This record gives sequence, structure tokens and C-alpha cells, in this order.
Amino acid sequence: MDNRQWVVTTALGGLFASAFLYLPIVGNFWVFIAVSILQGTYLGWQNVTPSQSRLGVLSFALGLFVGAGLMGVLLTRFGPDVLWGLSALFGIISGVAAMVATRLVRNARQ
Repeated sequence: MDNRQWVVTTALGGLFASAFLYLPIVGNFWVFIAVSILQGTYLGWQNVTPSQSRLGVLSFALGLFVGAGLMGVLLTRFGPDVLWGLSALFGIISGVAAMVATRLVRNARQ
């Protein structure tokens, strides 16, 4: 996978996870955190180079942050709530921690 494909994949992963912050029936903060962790685990298990892994962490975090505000505008009547940035930060921390931990486990197994 080249760098452009990896950046798009991880950014779309962040955008996908951020939708769960605002989905009407199945979404809330805890579902968003769980999906961020699952998405981070999935992306961390991919077979990419270490530099692509670091690039993926950055693009996942950016996709999640931008996606949280964008999904708040698209999926709610009144836009994102006041603390959407803080919610996105918690999702970024949990998702990136899952990516790094999965990457470490994957490298230890090889």
C-alpha cells in the first residue's frame, strides 16, 4: 500500500468512527470511544512500514478531529455540541493508543 492509499484509509477510518458520536439511535460518547478503539486496532494491525504507521496515526487523528465537527453539522439539527473538540480528543487518544498497542503486539509476534 502506498502512502496516499494509507493516508486516505486512515483518514476515512477516523471519519467513520466520528460518525458514531452523533448517530441518533446507536451513537453516543461511549459507542464513539469503542468504535475508535476498534478502528485503531484494525488500522494498527495492517502490514505497513514504520513511517507509514506514523503517518497513519497523524491522518487518523486529523480525520477523527475534523470528522467530529463535520458529522456534528451533518447529523444534528443544531450542529456539534460545545465539547465536540474534547470528545474528539478522547477518541483520538483511545484510537491512537489502540493503534500503537496493536502495532507493538504485531511487531513482537514477528
